Amino acid sequence: MLDVGQVADDTMSLAGQDSGLGARGRPLASRPIRNVLRWQGAVALIGAAVAGALGGVPAAMSAAAGGFIPLLSTVVYAFVIGRGDRTRADGVIFTMLRAEGAKIATIVVGLWAALHWLPEVVGLALFATFVVSVLVFSVAFLAKERPLR
Repeated sequence: MLDVGQVADDTMSLAGQDSGLGARGRPLASRPIRNVLRWQGAVALIGAAVAGALGGVPAAMSAAAGGFIPLLSTVVYAFVIGRGDRTRADGVIFTMLRAEGAKIATIVVGLWAALHWLPEVVGLALFATFVVSVLVFSVAFLAKERPLR
């Protein structure tokens, strides 16, 4: 059975709200978000390097765009979660839904911008790094908060 309390705790943990930062804490201060942003950045850079080596500058630009669009959506997600209401269960659920909606909207706009403004889009490079970078986000729930030493 789905434990709504645990989901709320995990979601708020992504925004750094269970580490003494308060209800309007610093959303990018949590360890899981920082880890995900690092991993998504690494995916974008490695994808761009590999695509650039195999397909030249247009492929590298496409791969970089494909990797950085989910990174930007993760930042948007964290800020929306960080501003959310965690005092009531319905507020937590509404915040989670709003954050997912903002994340999806950021991805749609980012993909449209990449396809519209990149001079020569290499579809395989863009979508391969995009998919890997999106999948990295799910790893955030595996990275638990630990006290800093």
